[in-house]
Amino acid sequence: MNNTDKVSDHALQLFEPDPDVVYTIETTANLTHVGRRNILVYYKQGLLPSVLAPESGGYYFNDEAIRVLRRIGHLQTDHGITPIKVGGGSVKVKDKLKISFTIVATKAN
Repeated sequence: MNNTDKVSDHALQLFEPDPDVVYTIETTANLTHVGRRNILVYYKQGLLPSVLAPESGGYYFNDEAIRVLRRIGHLQTDHGITPIKVGGGSVKVKDKLKISFTIVATKAN
C-alpha cells in the first residue's frame, strides 16, 4: 500500500443531507457555512425553498435548501464574487445594477 491509498482511505466525505429531515435555520447555517442573515436574504429573494414559514414558529429548510446554499457558495467562489453583506454592508438586496455596453465590429482582413 502506498501513501496515496492511505489518504483515500481516510478522506473526508461531504455531508449528504437526509431528504426526510427538516433543519432549523441554525443547523442550516452550520451545515453550509452561510450566515443566518444571508440565508434569510436568499429565502426572501425566492432563491431558497423553505419547508415552514415564520408563521409556524421559525424557518426550517430541507435537503434541497442545503444543496442550493452549497451551490450559491460554489458559484461565488468560482467566479470570485464576494458574498453579500447584510446590515452594515453597502449592498442592499433591492439595489439593482444596470450594465450597458457597445459592440464594435470591424471587417476582418
